[in-house]
Amino acid sequence: MRRCMIPVVLAVAAGALKAQVADTAIFPPVPSSVPFLRTPPDPADSGFGKWRRIPIPRHDKTPAAWTMRAGDWDFLMGTPRAMDAMDSSRIIDTTLANCRRPLNISSADSARFAVARPWAPFDSIVDDRPVLVISIMPVLRNFTECGFKNLGRPAMIRRGMRFVTDFAYDPTRDPVSAVLISRLRIVKATMLATAPVMVMSRGGVPRQNTSQLRLYIPYDAIAPTATGDMPQVELMIWTKAGGEPDHIPLPSNILHTVWWEYLHWRAERLATRDKATSAAPASARRVIVRVPAPSDTGLKTALRRQGEGRDAEATGIFLERLTDDKISVNDRRIALMSMASTFQADDDLPSAALVANELTALDPCALSGGENPGGAPVGNQAYTGMRAAGALLDHTRGGVRCFAYRPGATFLRGLLIPGYGQYKTWSHLIGLSTGALTATLAFTSYSFLQSANSWYARYQAERSGIAPRYFTTAVSQRNNASTVATATVALWLAAAIEAEWQERIHASRLAAVHEFWFRPIITAPTGPGGSGPGLAGGLRFEFR
Repeated sequence: MRRCMIPVVLAVAAGALKAQVADTAIFPPVPSSVPFLRTPPDPADSGFGKWRRIPIPRHDKTPAAWTMRAGDWDFLMGTPRAMDAMDSSRIIDTTLANCRRPLNISSADSARFAVARPWAPFDSIVDDRPVLVISIMPVLRNFTECGFKNLGRPAMIRRGMRFVTDFAYDPTRDPVSAVLISRLRIVKATMLATAPVMVMSRGGVPRQNTSQLRLYIPYDAIAPTATGDMPQVELMIWTKAGGEPDHIPLPSNILHTVWWEYLHWRAERLATRDKATSAAPASARRVIVRVPAPSDTGLKTALRRQGEGRDAEATGIFLERLTDDKISVNDRRIALMSMASTFQADDDLPSAALVANELTALDPCALSGGENPGGAPVGNQAYTGMRAAGALLDHTRGGVRCFAYRPGATFLRGLLIPGYGQYKTWSHLIGLSTGALTATLAFTSYSFLQSANSWYARYQAERSGIAPRYFTTAVSQRNNASTVATATVALWLAAAIEAEWQERIHASRLAAVHEFWFRPIITAPTGPGGSGPGLAGGLRFEFR
């Protein structure tokens, strides 16, 4: 099936290339051995190079990089800050020192390796570009890290070098091109570059070297969907051997972490909007949903900054505090809600969807059940912000039931059909199982009753001394029928009661969620165009 799909993917890829990559008609694209940018810069990212070097807060675990091995390839996926961290690492120098004696490396080769930076010219021209870097290197046999285990592997791939005991060159494994496919479309890379792998083997640098590739991918190419989920992404890699390319799917959890780090820069970009917001009249400013008062001191500071229109600073604090494992669940909910609302107000929908998806995974029914029963709009900024954030969260709920049935409705369903209460509320499987078990017990009771009637009929027809035995058997079967019938009725009734009980628990949870999120909105001071009582009247929790 996979081989059948490859021509289809290639056809789609070729068509997508014509639509997106207008600067070349060659497919696969030819990587460049000299720095060459394929996409124009985004003016909003002009300060990225300076920002990426700002020291990271102590709680922040932002730098993210992964090494992966798939088939004949070694990969390194890294964010800009992670690349900077590896560039400042001394692991390469330590590994080189450890390898000098066992590999018999000369002092001249060692000095040349220590200062070699084959990717420096390429990295320098994307210094001010927020891009995800994907390094692709063929797996080399006899690979060694000289007792350093795998601690130096990311830094070595980042630097573009390998240590091997005996170098075996296989030209058919040299990569000649690679593309990234996202949502079945070819991604136009900011830069596609190639360079030789710096190999150090026993006795020195080999005369022949294999190649490596590096893709610089803009973050928007792997942006979250409207539901906040990461797209399906895979690499296609061509080699000198020709034929079909290798297809390497990339894990979505890694892409999620990559984009979550990118939120730090997206938050920094809010500073441009902050200047316009502070100069605008109050009636024209953005509307952010009101949230409960947090217990965390940092979040309190962030909400004050947000109230002053300093969204960039506030969102940076939110992101920093979310990295602290000790923050409470309620404070985490508050931070995620404020961030999602802030990004949405800035029309940064991918960032808003990603954060909203995090929130609904933690609190599936946040800001649900806030419809206005009368249908009349309520003129209040807090309500407007709540409705906007609620509409965003609706995309990420994933079919979660955020309403409760009226008291007694689930119980009546369970009485009407055994297991229907569970089936309609919290579990299709439990509902069907309960219904099947109840039906089985009912059939068993009916079978015992029929057997008892049969034995009693034989007792009436029998004239010999064995007749009392038939009567005893008939009584026993009738007792069995009565016992099973009682169990059937008890199960039927117990299932109906249990379903109603579970539904009341569900309703109480929804009421608590409603109280948590809507109380600050209901009790908010009167805003432009509306009043507190009118708003409160439109936020009642309803049953269906």
